[in-house]
Amino acid sequence: MKPSYIPKRKLQKDTGEEMATSEQSVQQGPVGNIMEIKFDPLTFINRMGEYNGENTAELVQFVNKVELLLHSMNNYSIQSQKFIVLQIRDKIVGKANTTLLWYSIDTTNWNEIKRVLIENFSERNTFLQLHEKAEKKD
Repeated sequence: MKPSYIPKRKLQKDTGEEMATSEQSVQQGPVGNIMEIKFDPLTFINRMGEYNGENTAELVQFVNKVELLLHSMNNYSIQSQKFIVLQIRDKIVGKANTTLLWYSIDTTNWNEIKRVLIENFSERNTFLQLHEKAEKKD
């Protein structure tokens, strides 16, 4: 079931860029007796913010979004998953990008990218503690 209308896009306060509404990035429809959410991974990535290495809380949010996306893509081919990781990699900019370039890691391997980001941009709190704090706020 597609939405009968597409609401106007909202503008982000700080950049003036358009943000996706839930109806624009996700479609919901029945599958048997269960409602299923269908989405376009590339649209999801395009709507994600960038991570620049400046803030650990932003790292937690960025990693959580990527993990959610990749988990939802379990039925996609390995090649498609690697393509998505390359698109995610383009969202890592600034200091975080420079750090990743310094390491010789596979740019299609999310676990390696995540490991380097966590090792270099986590604060004294462990990443797990920050992840738990972020989940409690949701």
